[in-house]
Amino acid sequence: MRKANPFYGWMIVLGAIVFLALSAPISVSLTSLFATAVTEDTGISLSQFTLSNTLLQGVGILLAPLASRLLSTKYFKKIHIAMTALYGTAIAMLGFANHLYVFYLISLVKGIAFVFIGIIPVAMMISNWFEWKRGKAMSLAMTGLSMGGVIFGPLVSKWLLEYGWRQTYIIYGVMLLAIGLPISLFIYQRVPEDKGLTKLISNQSDEMQTKIQNR
Repeated sequence: MRKANPFYGWMIVLGAIVFLALSAPISVSLTSLFATAVTEDTGISLSQFTLSNTLLQGVGILLAPLASRLLSTKYFKKIHIAMTALYGTAIAMLGFANHLYVFYLISLVKGIAFVFIGIIPVAMMISNWFEWKRGKAMSLAMTGLSMGGVIFGPLVSKWLLEYGWRQTYIIYGVMLLAIGLPISLFIYQRVPEDKGLTKLISNQSDEMQTKIQNR
């Protein structure tokens, strides 16, 4: 008898953990690690540098309703892939920034991109894939937010000392593209129907899903 495959929704949860762990900290908790190096090297004041992060968060709040509407369409995957590419590229481009207004511009771009690839698409996918165990799936996915700071905080601190802030931004941006794009391309799926499956609605549904996958 052929062994049943696990419900694919859990693969999406795993992808979300990795994706959020990598993408969120660089725009939130890791910003302070760059502050001293950037301000000392460029002459930008700490308050000016901090404002760039405020712009990023503000754009995210303003665009959240629009992102939710667009991501609920059949263009979900195309939007997510494009915004992941934009986000990783913007992070890498910070390594070439020399002027305050360049930081502000890139922060705006990052803010726009992140709202389309962060919590909103993850919450949407989990809602679409899970009815039963939805809370568990969401809680697991959100652990990526805290795990990212724990994992990448020490790494970024080390890179800043060894390579400087410009190279660190470039390394992080390339790393995000190398890991984030495959997750967006090959793992994320907006609805179960895109893979010929149905939402997980009960323990019996879980068993039925694996049977469908093995046909």
